Amino acid sequence: MATVFVFNNVGGGDWNTSANWTPNGVPAAGDTAQITSGGTYTVSTTQNETIAILETAKSVTLAIGSHTTFDVTSGTGPGANAGAITVANGATIELGGTFLNSGSIALNATTSNTALQVDGAALTLSGTGTVALTDNSLNAIATNGAPVLSNAANTISGAGTIGNGGLTLFNGGKIIGNGAANELILNLDNGFNSGTLEGTTAQGLLISAFEFDQTANGVVLASGAGARVHIGDTTVISGGTVKTVGAGAAVDVAAGAVGCRRCCRQAWHWSPTRHRSWRRRRRSAACRR
Repeated sequence: MATVFVFNNVGGGDWNTSANWTPNGVPAAGDTAQITSGGTYTVSTTQNETIAILETAKSVTLAIGSHTTFDVTSGTGPGANAGAITVANGATIELGGTFLNSGSIALNATTSNTALQVDGAALTLSGTGTVALTDNSLNAIATNGAPVLSNAANTISGAGTIGNGGLTLFNGGKIIGNGAANELILNLDNGFNSGTLEGTTAQGLLISAFEFDQTANGVVLASGAGARVHIGDTTVISGGTVKTVGAGAAVDVAAGAVGCRRCCRQAWHWSPTRHRSWRRRRRSAACRR
């Protein structure tokens, strides 16, 4: 039978110490773990863990140790992650269902692959929290197979990779490539954007997708001096706005020129105007065949 466990040691401590939980024991598959007792403290784990639901309070940190996997199969239930989750170098946090993140999740790769992985067919990141990736190419928001990631209103920032070519992304929040040494790569099957995709550094953001559709509110933005957003040469971005702000900021093609894939309807193509912006134009004859 599934059990609700409440962490009771407001001085912090080891996840796997039975006495730290009420009732006495350690949360396991199917259980709910609530780290919601008052106080400012850290709960640490250095072992692989699987639970159904995770809830944290604002002043709490859950520290996931290096080279371990922490699996939350069913999101945050009626609660939220209001605290901070830190994922050490080489570790993986797997999230499924709806995960209300009003706090923070940090991927801290240095020398090993470090990941937030979609558990199951879909993950919805709701809330207005943050997912921060260090300036390292070994960070990843990863998938098994071809699931769906919906970022409702979180801000995802840093460097690394989102997707492995099979991910479908729905973005209603912000995704920001702001690494000084490494870019943030969207490696998608398809994407849908009603929020903001932004590059703020010279490394910035790379968008690679079979097709990427934007609503009227969707924005692709290179913002800041020398900022870059790179578009894969076979990626079509349809709808929304593509723009630059700042001296030397640019949205450019990663290799070659934007090509036609399936249908170039109302697509954004590079227009070397005096404003150096992407402008919507009609399909070429080649695209209309």
